[in-house]
Amino acid sequence: MKTPKILKDMNQESIGYLESSINYTLFYLRDGKSILSAYNMKVFEKLLNNDDFIKINRSNLVNVSFIQKALIQKNACSILLFNGDAMSVSRRRLNKLKENYPLLF
Repeated sequence: MKTPKILKDMNQESIGYLESSINYTLFYLRDGKSILSAYNMKVFEKLLNNDDFIKINRSNLVNVSFIQKALIQKNACSILLFNGDAMSVSRRRLNKLKENYPLLF
């Protein structure tokens, strides 16, 4: 698979998280900037290192080092990011998150 130019131009550590928007992907960087890519999320899921990024729900792929902590309330779980954003974690992805990153809980 051909690597998109956006990944060649940026360091993976500078990415906070990715958000899927139909056939586009929004990159949210650690410095607060956002970049739009014409590739869909599936392309980036395959190319980004699986140890550093985790898909927490249908539309978000998060850099694990950008997660501040996980919040569990009754039947829902969300993660708090270092930029102050909170994102919900799907039920099916919660177990994988707990197994691979127990220090977040």
